[in-house]
Amino acid sequence: MTWFKIDDDFFFHPKVIAAGNSAIGLFVRCGSWASNHLTDGFIPDKVIEMFGTDTDITRLVEVGLLEEADNDGYFMPAFLDYNPSADEVKATRAASAERQRQSRTRRNDDPEPVTRESRVSHNDVTRDSRVSHSAPTRPDPTRKTPPPPDNTRPVDKSVDEVVEVVAKTIMSESPPESPPRNIGNYLAGVRRRLKADHPDLGALVTQLGAEGAAAAIVAREITQPDLDPKPPEPQHDRDCPECAGSGWRTIDHDHNIVGPCDCEPSGHVATVTELRRTS
Repeated sequence: MTWFKIDDDFFFHPKVIAAGNSAIGLFVRCGSWASNHLTDGFIPDKVIEMFGTDTDITRLVEVGLLEEADNDGYFMPAFLDYNPSADEVKATRAASAERQRQSRTRRNDDPEPVTRESRVSHNDVTRDSRVSHSAPTRPDPTRKTPPPPDNTRPVDKSVDEVVEVVAKTIMSESPPESPPRNIGNYLAGVRRRLKADHPDLGALVTQLGAEGAAAAIVAREITQPDLDPKPPEPQHDRDCPECAGSGWRTIDHDHNIVGPCDCEPSGHVATVTELRRTS
């Protein structure tokens, strides 16, 4: 038996959110079929059309979860990042069959008849020797550990603590022009933007510790924003009261559900230094 494996952050990945539940249902069925038939992520046209609608297929292609293949079908580009290839599955099955063959051979070559009495010496049996203390086994897919999607998984708890401190500092020292309707949602947007804008957060925490990393990020964001010779082009309005420039707004704060924000880039975003000069 083979398994179709997905990452445990799959439910929160931006591509999954953008695709929608109907298209993701089609994606999971296609992945299960590909694992069962050992196609390394290839889905023929006749199979995918049986599983889902043209709208769902188009949506999966648009968000990048499927790619059109040259040979009348579609391909799941990340399939082999999470699942074993057909060659690996076949090799595992062959090795298992060989172990079973050798085990049967050893049993057949044993000249002494094996009985319950010959296997167990009642003088040597203790309560502990009859009980296996090892963890029970059950069918479980061998999990490969692919690299996590960019900016979707925190490096460790310390990184989240640093992001929380910096987000509150930014909210205090450089608040948005328009007061946010929900402070919790706004801070969540700031946290998501910080993780996207500063991919070296994990390295900073390792090198400087939590307090040092927080100070370094605050220096980039507020204290010394002009030191960056080539600031990134804004993709979303950093004064947006919904997403704080992260591009994702909180739809349901209680359940941590987010969706894309419709705000447009505000052009040049004034730094705190520039605001102080004009005030």
